[in-house]
Amino acid sequence: MTETITTSTSRDRAAYRAAGWGGIGAFAAWALQPVVVALAAAEGEAEYPAWQDGFADNSWRGGVEMLAFAGIGVGLLFLVIGVGELVRQAGNGASTAARVGTTMGVAGALMWLLWAGAVGAGYSSVGAGIPLVAPDEHLQAALLQLQAIEGTGYGVAFAVLTAGWTVLLLTAGRRSGLIGVPLSVVLCLALAAFVAGVVTPFSVPWGMIAFVLQALVLGVAFLVKAHRP
Repeated sequence: MTETITTSTSRDRAAYRAAGWGGIGAFAAWALQPVVVALAAAEGEAEYPAWQDGFADNSWRGGVEMLAFAGIGVGLLFLVIGVGELVRQAGNGASTAARVGTTMGVAGALMWLLWAGAVGAGYSSVGAGIPLVAPDEHLQAALLQLQAIEGTGYGVAFAVLTAGWTVLLLTAGRRSGLIGVPLSVVLCLALAAFVAGVVTPFSVPWGMIAFVLQALVLGVAFLVKAHRP
């Protein structure tokens, strides 16, 4: 019996650490994006640039943004799968609702990897063909804006899917002892930000931002749990 308890506790700690570092890592990767945008603005990039200004003159952004978005996705996978393991070990992961919630969380994390691919495609040899097929700079700006809309679509899909995973945390996660009242409040605030973004046309994608910040808070909380005696 003692050996079983020790093994279970060890697995819990490992899952908490994986989830914790995953959440923190996802936020750290996301924090690179404002830095990249600020550096590009400092170099005089227009708000809606043509290809030369937006891509060719800032080609360094491609690799940095691609790695940042991929880092967010991988970090979130560790967070979501770690939480799923903890819920399963607590005996609450067998229900269909819990499985759907975990699947939504995994799919949400994968949206960032798709976004990374979309960014990388823009800086590939295929993206370099934009000025050849569309010499007019206004048309180039429109094409680049469409690409930005496509990428943001992955971010919005992440928010929709993560909302479902957050509901899992508020239900099965609470029953499993993963979160208490303070974290429940944080999760509810993130869901409220998501709803606000949904019902407000042409608004900032608040849900996407809120759920990344949620990952940081969960990451710190889970690391603290992992180191408790």
